Amino acid sequence: MHTKEMLEICFKQNLNGAQIDKCITSIAGNSLSIEIPLVPIQINNPQELLIMMKNADQIHILVDGGVFHFNAIYNFNSKFPASRVYYAKAKELTTVARLQAYLQKNEINLLPITDKLFGESIEAQNYSMRFNEWEIDRKNKNLIFTQLLDGRLKNTAVEKGIWLSTNNHCLICNTETNTISTTTIVSKSGLIIGMQLCNRHALESQERKNLINFLAENYGIPPIFVADAEITNHNRAALVMTANMLKEELNCKLEKICTEEYTITAKRESGCTIILRQTALNNYAYIIKDPSGKDIARIDSANDHEVAYGPDHLHINLSKSKSIKKNKMSVESSFTYGYAPLDINIIKEMVIYAEQNYTT
Repeated sequence: MHTKEMLEICFKQNLNGAQIDKCITSIAGNSLSIEIPLVPIQINNPQELLIMMKNADQIHILVDGGVFHFNAIYNFNSKFPASRVYYAKAKELTTVARLQAYLQKNEINLLPITDKLFGESIEAQNYSMRFNEWEIDRKNKNLIFTQLLDGRLKNTAVEKGIWLSTNNHCLICNTETNTISTTTIVSKSGLIIGMQLCNRHALESQERKNLINFLAENYGIPPIFVADAEITNHNRAALVMTANMLKEELNCKLEKICTEEYTITAKRESGCTIILRQTALNNYAYIIKDPSGKDIARIDSANDHEVAYGPDHLHINLSKSKSIKKNKMSVESSFTYGYAPLDINIIKEMVIYAEQNYTT
């Protein structure tokens, strides 16, 4: 999601300037660079500009190349190294006059500022130092989500991730916390959104139908994306989608479908068998067997191994063959959801591994 899209959603939700800026800074860090000492965000109409100016730290008019910029500046702070500049621009003097008159009517009086004073107002000369300190701190604090995202990008249909950065504080109440909460939105591909919530608000969020609605209710953040989306549960519809995935994505022949435990057994042309059991999101297993019926690889949700992102874990090699390198015997985090169509990448990887090593 780009800042422009977030801005449009915020205005539709009738948020004030301070709330909007908080939403913007939560995602703007994903595109911040050391070369640009500010986050410039163009405003489309006078009414929206007025909203941003009412809560701004600084307001002024900057003339650059014959173009008038009406700026509402939200200053950088210890949590975000760059000032945010919400601006409207006009070139025709009649347009400038109308906009200035509208703002004055709403008790907003602007003074002109030079390029030099503008640079000083956002402390551009010290930005690179602030950015470097912020980036190091952000990487350390966001490491857990970054590693989770990397795993999901590799093993599942997730293609993008958004981190709502709050620097180890709860997004709702600002209490210090080290825990993260995530939600994933899926259509053709997946988008994972991560944030930090304290224990109390993390528990409260589980009582809502999805995490996005919880934020909309408690924080003033608009219901991004699909606010009415429900948490995916295993049911007959999910079973049908899994069956279609096995036929279309893995070229399997379906052998058995158990509707009580939502389990499908399918066969590859190589002779390998795929068993996908999806009893619940926290109770599932994906098993690959060689043509003789021996287990080769497995992912399951049993809490019987210590892994960094568990309990879901991967056994890439269940064989006791001495010819296989020892590190292949290890158990590792699978980063899976327990919903096979979303976990397609790692399932394919297990099938490829089995067929390369255990078929002739």
